[in-house]
Amino acid sequence: LSSYACKMKQWYQRRVRGAKKSKGQQPSSYSTYPLTVVVVCFNAQSMSLYSSWYYYSSLQREVEFQLNTNFTLIKDRFSFCRVEGLTNLLKYVKALQEPDLAIFLRLQDQDQNNITRHLLAHILDPPSSNPYPLSPVILQERLLSLSLIQGLCLMHPTSRAVLSAMHGIPVLVRLIESSHVSEQIHSFNALFSVLVDSEYNQQVFVDCKGVEIVGKMLKDRTISTSVRAKCAEFLVFLIRYVPRGAEVRERLVIMFSEKIVHQLTKSVRLDSGKESYTGENFLKSYDADVVH
Repeated sequence: LSSYACKMKQWYQRRVRGAKKSKGQQPSSYSTYPLTVVVVCFNAQSMSLYSSWYYYSSLQREVEFQLNTNFTLIKDRFSFCRVEGLTNLLKYVKALQEPDLAIFLRLQDQDQNNITRHLLAHILDPPSSNPYPLSPVILQERLLSLSLIQGLCLMHPTSRAVLSAMHGIPVLVRLIESSHVSEQIHSFNALFSVLVDSEYNQQVFVDCKGVEIVGKMLKDRTISTSVRAKCAEFLVFLIRYVPRGAEVRERLVIMFSEKIVHQLTKSVRLDSGKESYTGENFLKSYDADVVH
């Protein structure tokens, strides 16, 4: 920009001198512009910084616009509006890439922009028992919210702390006892992401009798096989990857037996993609032992 301004000025000076010579006038030592031209010259570094700031600012405004628009829908009194907002948020989060992803994660540190806080406050654990009398929260809203929490807690550790601070872990424990199989599976998936790499959240889960609840569900043969298989995998996760795994194992030994717990940890491997190491494989042998 600076070199361009200098070239423009030199061109105009040559043009003025040429016009004066053609009229027989002596060119003056300075040239007079007929119009006042104000040229602000930036050096290359300043221009680069300004461009970067303007680009980053425009991206941040776009991310904030997406969040605030969908937050308004989530707070709506009608269910179809809330479903639309949750669906839009889920699609938006899944499609995030750099540099939008970095801006989004930074905004999640702010309370007013944190998605997990809004989901707990308006969908999963509203302050009143019936906040939307005209259109209560439906199953689809809870499933979308649980899917969002699962992804957010995996890629944003602060969201795990926010969920715990808002007493979200007891809420998830309550949801795994739901009568809907899909809601139970989604709740277990959300719990996996909430408890991973968070000793405090793991302690809260154990203290609120989560181990006993999952153990009772594993025993109950009236529950869906897919849910019971998820219970088995979840208990193995607690035993192997939680600092208080020894305490979890002791509680399970009291509920089942040393043989069953040993068989559980041996039959289920979370780090293996083979079908022979899934929770369903353990259930076959466990149910057979119970029958005999």
